[in-house]
Amino acid sequence: MIWKISLTLIILYIFAIIAIQFGLATTTVREVFTPMVRLEGISNATVIDNIGIVEVELSVGDFEPNNLRILVNGQFAGTFNEPNVWLAVRNNSLIEIDGTNEMNPFHVSVSNISDNAMDVSRELEVIVNGGIVILGKIYAY
Repeated sequence: MIWKISLTLIILYIFAIIAIQFGLATTTVREVFTPMVRLEGISNATVIDNIGIVEVELSVGDFEPNNLRILVNGQFAGTFNEPNVWLAVRNNSLIEIDGTNEMNPFHVSVSNISDNAMDVSRELEVIVNGGIVILGKIYAY
């Protein structure tokens, strides 16, 4: 008798696990149960046509920055060859500044943004001092 109840519970448990896995593979269901859409950058599996233009401004003291990199969703997107750099970013993109190879602190800010994009930066200006700093998240619409 007990083994029949145990076997039934195990079978129900396996079906529940399979149903949950299929449910979490669907974007709309996953958004209900997890905050991952807000925390992730753009998904490689998702095609998003909205592109925003962002101008990132570098402000340094009296040193010449050599190894500064701009990252969009963790991928290399450019360097500061000029004090102002324009980036084309997709919806829900995360902009980071990589200063891991630079010993001197410097300031970076979003100085301009296109009309079809909204900047949800944590700060208007960030100070980078030898690490990777999140400049902001961009929503293009």
